[in-house]
Formats: sequence, structure tokens, C-alpha cells
Amino acid sequence: MNERKVKKCPKCRGEMEKGYIITPAIRWSKEKHMHVALGQELVVPWGLKLANVEAYRCKKCRLVLFHYPIPKAEITPDSFLKKCIKCNEEIPIASEYCSFCGAKQTSNIES
Repeated sequence: MNERKVKKCPKCRGEMEKGYIITPAIRWSKEKHMHVALGQELVVPWGLKLANVEAYRCKKCRLVLFHYPIPKAEITPDSFLKKCIKCNEEIPIASEYCSFCGAKQTSNIES
């Protein structure tokens, strides 16, 4: 994010403070939800480690601006993808957990 363009809040023109959003996941929905909406678009990937997403906030009006990374499934070649056993979304073949619904991926291979 270009720091020069974010010095002033676009809402109240107050000063913007640079920092990071520290979270395992951020989801986007066009509708309100009363509970966790696991099926909605994953903006910041779900994972075992926390995402540190560069962001700017205005303490005056409480607006936060950030650019989010491209989910790994969008940049992974098709040959390295598999379907999640729970939600059927495409995820990297080596994933132990689904980046969309969080389901643990178990092997279907019987010994």
C-alpha cells in the first residue's frame, strides 16, 4: 500500500497510523451473519500461523484500510490442487487443513 496516499483518512481527513492486522483469517460477505460464515469468501487465509497484513487506521473515525494477499489456492497450478473433503473447494494438495472452511483433510487411502 502506498504510504503517501494513506496519510489522511478518506472519511474524516484525520491522520492515518501504519500498522498490521494480526489474524488467522478475515472473511467477506455481502450479508450480515449471526455466526461464523465459513462458506463465505476468504480474504486473509486461514492457517496455523497468524497473518500480518499491512494496514492503516484512523483513530478518530475508526476506519481501517488494508490490501489483502492473493489466497494461495488462486496462484497454485491446477495439478497441485485437490478438493476439500468437507466444502469441496480447491486447495493445495499438501494442505492439512482447508483454507476455506478449516476442515482437517484426512487421507482416504487404506493400508
